[in-house]
Amino acid sequence: MEFLKTIARSILKDEIETDKLTISNLNKTIDEMNNEIKNLNDVITNFNYQSEDEKYYETKYPKANITYKRSDKTGDFYIDVRTFIQPNDFMLPVITGANDDEIALNSLKWVMDNIKYTPDKTIIGLDEYWMYPHETYTLKKGDCVAEYEEIYTKDGIKKAKDIRVGDLVLSYDFDNKAFVFKPIVNVWDKGIKKIFRVHFRNGQSIDVTEEHNLLVRNGQSESNYIKQQVKDIDLSRWWKRKVPISVKIPYEIKDIPWLNEDLCLVLGHYLAEGWKWRSQVCSSGYELTDTIIPLLEKNGIPFSEYTNNSGVPCINFLKSEFKDFLKKQKENSFDIHLNEELFHLPENKLKKILEGIFIGDGNYA
Repeated sequence: MEFLKTIARSILKDEIETDKLTISNLNKTIDEMNNEIKNLNDVITNFNYQSEDEKYYETKYPKANITYKRSDKTGDFYIDVRTFIQPNDFMLPVITGANDDEIALNSLKWVMDNIKYTPDKTIIGLDEYWMYPHETYTLKKGDCVAEYEEIYTKDGIKKAKDIRVGDLVLSYDFDNKAFVFKPIVNVWDKGIKKIFRVHFRNGQSIDVTEEHNLLVRNGQSESNYIKQQVKDIDLSRWWKRKVPISVKIPYEIKDIPWLNEDLCLVLGHYLAEGWKWRSQVCSSGYELTDTIIPLLEKNGIPFSEYTNNSGVPCINFLKSEFKDFLKKQKENSFDIHLNEELFHLPENKLKKILEGIFIGDGNYA
């Protein structure tokens, strides 16, 4: 009997030790969970403290609407300056980072790389001028073309001074390698600035400020182009002076029915060899007899003939719709200003105009 009691006590003792160990382990688990709960409570406390701290500084000073007088072409407006804070502006890049601090740092780096601080007085001519993000990004510092330069818009060619907000101007999408029309988001009159005349090998030129951007070639072997301000372009090597020019740009065809191919060729010849003086519209050249006069007779265009002191055949266009049309296209050989409607003619008629120019004053090899 005693033997059985001894065995029972031994078994019970083992079970008690096992239970004590289990209880000890459970207590450790409870302690760990309590510590975890404490840590989480600390996080919540700190978060609440930070929120209270942020709230403190947000409400430290009394709030008041701040407005300023903004002058625009449509009048003067008093605008709340918070209107100009637009982080989702369509022209701004999306700047990312692992956390808010990294995003803030990357944003600062982007601004330093892309925006140069310039006083409002220098750019706009006003002591204070708040800008929307797309305005600041477009200006970067300040670059422009002379007011008399012509810009290609969807509605035709306009002088820079006549461009208005919302006008669609021809641009180029380098990602998709295609011409696109983009809206003008704002227009500034920057007053009188120093002008540089940029000449191109095709005889054209453009007057711009030194901050105006052009696409320039950045390598001798491949035709890769980068954007640079005029003042930074290196002209020491031939390939550094290369800039791309559009060979063909999109346009909307608007035909002039009465201006047929014959008259387009005569128009081209007039642009090369013709002139006007007072009420007279004239042209000259040895090719008149065999090429131009037969076309005028064929289309019923009145004219008279004579020979100048050098023995060169000349014609004087008489009263007609065609004569009035020719008068609008040029003042003299140095002042040719084609009507906008000519740029919308079908391709076959444009070719005839060029053919007439070549017959009169051009050549090709």
